[in-house]
Amino acid sequence: MRRTCTVVAFEVPYDDRGHMAAFCRSAFNWHTAMLDPETGYEVLATTTETEEDMRASQVGRD
Repeated sequence: MRRTCTVVAFEVPYDDRGHMAAFCRSAFNWHTAMLDPETGYEVLATTTETEEDMRASQVGRD
């Protein structure tokens, strides 16, 4: 049985976080959330449905 690998995380550079978030939503249908810059990450983009703790609802696919 072949198992597909899922992207867990990656970084996208940007000058304007609002513009980057809007682009990711419209181009890839990702969900985005603005975070506190103090965290070191200012935008969180998810590519699948997530639980409240931001972990993926589904882990991989068979």
